[in-house]
Amino acid sequence: MKELKELQSFPKESVTIEHKSRYSSHIGNTICAFLNTIGGTIYMGIDEKDNSSSAFEDIINKVKNLINSEISPTPQKIDFDKTNWMGKEIIVINVHPKTNNDIFSFKGVSYYREGNQNRILTTNVDNPFEQIIVPKRRKAKNLPILEEYSPSKEEKRKVFDKEKEQHNVSYKKIGVSLKNNSTFYKYLDLDTVLMIFRIVPNDKDNKDNKNNKSFLTMRFVEPTKWDDQFESRFYNAIYKKVNKDPNNIPKLYASCFTPQDESEPAWQAYNKDKDGIGKRCVQLCINQIALRNELVKNLNNTKACTIVEGSVQYKSKEFIRTLHLSTDKESNPSDIYKDYFSDFTLASYINLLLLKRMAFEHEREVRIFLIYEEDKLKRKSKKKEKSGHKDIRLDWLSILEGIKVNPDCTQTEINLLQDEIDNLIDKSSVSDKEKLKEKLKVQKYDVNEDEDRNNPIKIGETYKKYMERLNKRKERKEKKKNNKNGKS
Repeated sequence: MKELKELQSFPKESVTIEHKSRYSSHIGNTICAFLNTIGGTIYMGIDEKDNSSSAFEDIINKVKNLINSEISPTPQKIDFDKTNWMGKEIIVINVHPKTNNDIFSFKGVSYYREGNQNRILTTNVDNPFEQIIVPKRRKAKNLPILEEYSPSKEEKRKVFDKEKEQHNVSYKKIGVSLKNNSTFYKYLDLDTVLMIFRIVPNDKDNKDNKNNKSFLTMRFVEPTKWDDQFESRFYNAIYKKVNKDPNNIPKLYASCFTPQDESEPAWQAYNKDKDGIGKRCVQLCINQIALRNELVKNLNNTKACTIVEGSVQYKSKEFIRTLHLSTDKESNPSDIYKDYFSDFTLASYINLLLLKRMAFEHEREVRIFLIYEEDKLKRKSKKKEKSGHKDIRLDWLSILEGIKVNPDCTQTEINLLQDEIDNLIDKSSVSDKEKLKEKLKVQKYDVNEDEDRNNPIKIGETYKKYMERLNKRKERKEKKKNNKNGKS
């Protein structure tokens, strides 16, 4: 065994690290668990009183005998080494996982690793490797997993799951889930919003609602249309070296949202290269659950569709630019490359499409992808101008919670948008139209809006007094407004 450098600090126990103060046959549980998961390292001898070389050789022989006699099938690669820590000699046992479909057992029992614990693996399923081992490995490696989504409340879950089954749609989530959020915000230019809210009669003589043409849609685009080259690069990439299954790199369409209601850069994003009302930005406040329901209900015009929702991960420009390289500049194997490409799946591919530069971290963007079964193998064009899109019909009135416009919007432009919304409500089957009109009254966004703008703040005032004063001020303004409307 070669001598290793002294450990500067002792690694904490984890999914790949185990401490053993001395030898016991229970070490077989850990070796088996590492073999079935993603491998790991056992540090043994931390509290050993006998630090002699002969004692350590004896321990290594015991471990080897245990492996050969009690672990089945026999592992092909387990390395033994020594290191020093705080003046003590430590045995290092490196367990390498097998890449085939073997499931290892110790004394007839199979184990896997979860956190810093060994768990018994139940194998009473049709395909224990695919159904149990593979998900455990992905979880252990912190790899992205596509998990089926359903609302948490039972009543809504039953309806949602029924709709999914009826329309042959699956709804999956990936990565970190949003917490304590019920709303998405979507930013569009005014020209686009006017179009998607507009109802145009097909027949001049028959303006009945059934014969009206509606543009009530939400557009999902291929990632090649994304402006930032660092986002579209993984959609255009060649995956031959890491992937043999074309189902893992499908053609797909995406739409972007944020759970953040205040984003100054988002309001400015639509000023670039646009003129007229196309330069005005609109913020649509959207109910998350209602949006998911609408997508599931309205994707029934295809053989099958998978919807995937995930939060964007923000990384440095250099990280994204060199992620695809298998080695660093000194030709050393890249650990980052292994993390993203060693076990390449559809989830891995989606995870790449959720990467964005840290310069945009303020957006907290969420992306929803549509993967059509009949389209997913049709990835031919890589040219931006030939990118495709899908316009999905939505009942906007069922998902909207509010509308705000850029402060630069004129009153005429606001009235134009409000007229389209009111017209949409009038032609709908909503029971309380006036209440909905009040809810969807177009507001101007003003980050500087302050109830105390003309009323100096009082330093040291209690929160209760502060809110009482604000509420009284609001009541006076509302009363004044009502009196003015009454006179008119």
